[in-house]
Amino acid sequence: MRAGDPTPPGAGNTFSDVMQENDPAIDAENSEGTPFIVSFQDKLYNLGKITLHKMPDSARINVAELPEDKYQSFMENDKQHLDVREKGLERRYSSRPELPENDPRTKTYATIVVGGRVIATIDNQGCIGGHDAAIARLNGRLPDEVNGTNGPALAKARAEAAAAILGGRIVISSTAISQPQFNALPSLDALETLIDYDAMKNDPDFQQLEKMRENYRQIELDRATYLAKQQAEQPVA
Repeated sequence: MRAGDPTPPGAGNTFSDVMQENDPAIDAENSEGTPFIVSFQDKLYNLGKITLHKMPDSARINVAELPEDKYQSFMENDKQHLDVREKGLERRYSSRPELPENDPRTKTYATIVVGGRVIATIDNQGCIGGHDAAIARLNGRLPDEVNGTNGPALAKARAEAAAAILGGRIVISSTAISQPQFNALPSLDALETLIDYDAMKNDPDFQQLEKMRENYRQIELDRATYLAKQQAEQPVA
């Protein structure tokens, strides 16, 4: 499209990042088939090679006018891309209520004692805290999971590793629970995730996402118009 040419229906609608950008300088004559190119924001994107009638340059086709399989593939990929962006925004503005103080998960499983002083504490989830110098020595040196999960089994493994690294001893707390007891507790998934939608809607990324969704809906409208036109042009039997 030359500068000053009218914008064709659907041009400029969202193409997102779902297709790999290609070098516009494509030699169609020296390849098998013609690159199937979509023009989006003055750039060319290659959707693969199909057989087209020979044209002087690579075919530049609106998304709404793609063959059905190419159109469906594009729209599905674009929808997934938009959904992923929306989920990312929701996570950015999500929070969970803190566990109640009396929840066994937050109670102490064990402490690490060095020279008569408690320098690290591990709860029943396996989370560890303590003196900055001790935690710095432990950083990156403790197991992250035991049998693919956390809980007292992880707390025990971390306590043993921490005691060996720090040269201390393990003191099991009276509030320690077993792994079966931990597994029997209500799932943390039961805690409702809170999303601050008011704050999210003021995020520039949300506003950009809304524009992209509007462009997506416009492509659908353009597609319906295109198909209706195609149907109207079919010869009457």
